[in-house]
Amino acid sequence: SNQLTSLDLSKNTALTDLYCYINQLTSLNVSKNTALTYLACHINQLTSLDLSKNTALCSLYCDNNNLTTLDVSACTSLNFLRCYNNKFSTAGYDSLMCSLPSKSVSDNAKFCPLNYANDANSAIFLATNASNATAKNWQVLYNNNDNPITTNGNYDCSGVNMNRYITLNVAKDSLISISLSADNGNTPIKIVSGTWDTTIIADVAYTGNINYFAGANTMTIYGDVKGVNCSDNDSNIIGLDASHNTALTELVCTNNNLTTLDVSGCTNLHILFCSYNNLTTLDVSACTNLEWLICYDNKLTTLDVSGCSSLEKLYCSYNNLTSLDVSTCTALISLECNNNKFSTAGYDSLMCSLPSKNVSDNARFYPLNNANDANATKFLATNASNATAKNWQVLDYGNKNPITTSGNYDCSGANMNRYIKLNVAKDSLISINLSADNDNTPIKIVSGTWDTTINAGVAYTGNINYFAGANIMTIYGDVKTFYCYSNKTKITGIDASDNTALKDLYCNGNQLTSLDVSKNTALKTLNCN
Repeated sequence: SNQLTSLDLSKNTALTDLYCYINQLTSLNVSKNTALTYLACHINQLTSLDLSKNTALCSLYCDNNNLTTLDVSACTSLNFLRCYNNKFSTAGYDSLMCSLPSKSVSDNAKFCPLNYANDANSAIFLATNASNATAKNWQVLYNNNDNPITTNGNYDCSGVNMNRYITLNVAKDSLISISLSADNGNTPIKIVSGTWDTTIIADVAYTGNINYFAGANTMTIYGDVKGVNCSDNDSNIIGLDASHNTALTELVCTNNNLTTLDVSGCTNLHILFCSYNNLTTLDVSACTNLEWLICYDNKLTTLDVSGCSSLEKLYCSYNNLTSLDVSTCTALISLECNNNKFSTAGYDSLMCSLPSKNVSDNARFYPLNNANDANATKFLATNASNATAKNWQVLDYGNKNPITTSGNYDCSGANMNRYIKLNVAKDSLISINLSADNDNTPIKIVSGTWDTTINAGVAYTGNINYFAGANIMTIYGDVKTFYCYSNKTKITGIDASDNTALKDLYCNGNQLTSLDVSKNTALKTLNCN
């Protein structure tokens, strides 16, 4: 070996073979050596190597240097390349393989990016897509034993981002109509289905509807796609998985035959329109930036919007929903859910989950299409004041008329159909001790404009003073045992007829003049002395 640090070959234009390995070269200029067919420059300190003029080069040994990039696209005669022990990244290796010239099988072209399986760069190269080389009839081999190297990357030489994609389940041999938009202008997008593929250049504006051939039962759209519209393909699209395109902002897939829709990774999705499909479940809880969701006319039995704090408009009418919780949708201002399968309790629970709004928000809730809806009776038995108290207008969708209901459901969860009434002295404190049928039972105490809700259990609460804001105090909920003794002149009457499951009543030491317990057939203990 020598210790050369520079080598000037600018005058050696007839040079065909160059051996300059095992030196200290940091650069090598062979741009004037256009006749070069053999170059051995391994074991130096090269950080770059320009071969753009070396079209006759057949063999290149450049291993054991400091190269991070290498472009051999101009070396059309090349059929042997050894480049292990350099400083290529996975992207650098992928770019190098994309630059390899196409060969014939008879050329026996060999590419040796690694010496051994345990090379320092092994993991970096194994993450590449070696098929970009083998597709051009290059053998990708370990240098020490000529064994093939298998890699697991999916880089595409077109420049398409193959790590970001959307997969459709499609009808084979059909034409799938799709319109796409990209993050930026001049973005390559690759559409693959079976052996059929095409690459288009997309822009920030939608491409307009283009028909793509389904060569298999799946179609994958690779690249930096920002918006997708694949509507109106009817039964030719039955499934869509967008979970591997986390930067997707718009997805419109209405009027297909979707039975599955996965948007679990779509944290940047702002708009999702998926109406007129056959979805039975839809989970958009991961779509934290979703602003507009239209999913009516499906077969949804569950809809999870629990993470959608940015959601403003939700239209989920004509489904099979029996429950819906929008409590975390703090930006919501418009909700249409008519023609579902809510019970009265389901509607009440939904209204309790509505976020509080300002009058200026003009928040609108449409539980019915019109007064003749099949669900009208169920909704009219709810307590719509739980919505209007939070500044929601409760309207029928058809005429936009306010809906008046007759129920008394309380959002605390207390059983408002089971209660005890006391006649009390206004502005006094009433001492009450009670227990409930079960633990964690909400009990609501109301007197005039004053009310409070407590959680009671099978054990007694102990004596608690409750303020009498009027001459009546009502205790709602599943109370099993009730003590109101020794309130003296502050209690003059008690009516427990609407708590027929009451087991024990202690009302001694008050100023009762009458007591009717004829309906309390479950009563076991009565103390009224």
